[in-house]
Amino acid sequence: MKAEYKFIVVIVALAVASNACRRSSTNNKVDSSPDVIIATDSAKSAKWTIPEPMMQHMRNLEQDVRTLESSSEKDHTALAVKLDEHTTKLISSCTMDGKAHNALHDWLMPFLQLNKDYAAAPDAATRLVKFKEIQDSLAVFHEHFE
Repeated sequence: MKAEYKFIVVIVALAVASNACRRSSTNNKVDSSPDVIIATDSAKSAKWTIPEPMMQHMRNLEQDVRTLESSSEKDHTALAVKLDEHTTKLISSCTMDGKAHNALHDWLMPFLQLNKDYAAAPDAATRLVKFKEIQDSLAVFHEHFE
């Protein structure tokens, strides 16, 4: 039953992402590397601004990651579900457009796949590797967004 629930959550998140987050660009290729092209038009130190209601979902997501990291009990399954919930809320509250939207999309699509891989990790070692990749992806997020 839990596996079915996770599968349904992932499908719903991807469906919401594809419907709510349409790209106007003709280049729909998603780069899964952490070095996705999300540069701003201005100086390299500038960051894309995320609207506050959307950013709150990111803060909640990050808080759940930090909570698991510091917890003695590591419920990775529950975290994967929470990450899906937060990203679904982020996508459904999306008010961004243009280049900033595309930059967020370029970061978000690989993150959604990363969480899917995290949820499906077959063993504890793989789960820990994926958890570290999630943390690294969040660091990349903060390099490019505020």
